[in-house]
Formats: sequence, C-alpha cells, structure tokens
Amino acid sequence: MKYFVCNTCMLFSGFGSIAQDTVYYDYKFQITNEQSHSYYQVNYTSKKPFHSKMFYQNGDIYSVKTYNSKKLKEKDSESIYYFNNNLISRKGSYKKNRRHGEWKFYLKSGNLSGIVTFNKGTVIKSEYWNEDGSFLLDINLANQMPSFVGGEKALFDFLRSNLVYPENAKSNNIVGIVNVIFLLTEDGRVINVHIAKSINKELDQEALRVIKIMPDWNPGIQYNSPVEVWFKLPIKFKLQ
Repeated sequence: MKYFVCNTCMLFSGFGSIAQDTVYYDYKFQITNEQSHSYYQVNYTSKKPFHSKMFYQNGDIYSVKTYNSKKLKEKDSESIYYFNNNLISRKGSYKKNRRHGEWKFYLKSGNLSGIVTFNKGTVIKSEYWNEDGSFLLDINLANQMPSFVGGEKALFDFLRSNLVYPENAKSNNIVGIVNVIFLLTEDGRVINVHIAKSINKELDQEALRVIKIMPDWNPGIQYNSPVEVWFKLPIKFKLQ
C-alpha cells in the first residue's frame, strides 16, 4: 500500500489580480494535461501581491501562496491551506522550498491544534492541543497515517466479502493485480477513485466498484491536523 499526504480545502475568494496562466498537475503533483489532471494552478502576476491558487479538479481550492517575485517559486512563499469546510487547515512560510519559521495547524472546528517551528524543514519545537484546548500529551498521536476501521485484517475481509470475479474474466483465466488510487478526505471519505494499473476492463470495473462502496476510514493526521491522503491499493484477482 502506498500513500501520498496532502491537504484539503474549499472555495476561496480574495486577490483581485488578473490570472496569467493555468498549469495542470496529476495526483503526484507532476505537470500533466487538462484531461488527466487532479489539480490545477492559476498564477496571478500582473501586480502585487504576486500569488498562485491551486484547486482540485472540481474547483475547490487547495492552497493560496503569496510570493515577492513574479517567478512564483515555492522556495520563498507565504502559504495557506484549507479544509473542505472553508476553514484554514495550516499556514506558514517556505524558505528555499522548505517549511521555515512558525507554522500553525488547525482542527476542522477552527480550533488551533498545533504550533510547530521549523528550521529549513526540520522541526525544532512543537506544541499540540486537543479539541477542548488541553495539551496533547502523547506526541505520537500528532502524526498518523489513515487506516481502515478495524485494521488491515478488516480491510482484507471487506475486499474478500465484496469482490465478485467477473464471469468472462474467469472463463478466460484472466488474473493479476489492479492498482487503484483514491483520495481519503480529512473526514475519511473515499473519493476520486481511478485506476493506476490496469489488467482488463472487467476486472478494472469490479475493482473500482468495490473501492467506491468502502466505508469511511480513520483519516490521516499530520501535525495534529487532519489531512487528505492519496492512497494506492492493490486489488488481487486470483483463480483458485
């Protein structure tokens, strides 16, 4: 299983500069085309403040970054990320492409969940709080990967109970592994499901069907703040 941590956010309105260009990215934040993108970024460089807005494919905003230069290089920027309820999830500065200085992290309620001080990407100080404002005593709880409720055994049991081997694929002895990628929201919901590695159209469709009916997961936590996570799950089709 592989995962890719990212943040989430919703519609944001603000800067009034004229958009200069749009760049499309896949789920790994590699530049791609409009037809296969997961995110897109709009750059505003006609006047200060120079900034960029990154959006999800559906138009919900992912982040807003402000720069001193028209080059819009992330190595020096003030950055804000948002939850899907339009509240800030985290904010701080990048220096030479690394988190630097004080970053603030939030819960979806809007309450402060952590203050972390970085020195060129390295954490040098951190404090975390619970929803009620009390200190988080177990620092290990501040960073957790998303998990299927009940653990890996429960996940495999779910897949075994719900996967139906397509008859045509079975009769033609088609076997293999379909890799499915999906986004786990900060609420643990499964969305944006698509095939990363295909075997056969029928097996692909069955893998997609089962992933789409999965129950909510325990969401990922980063710096005591819930985050969205891209997750890659291999679905194995094997004939007995």
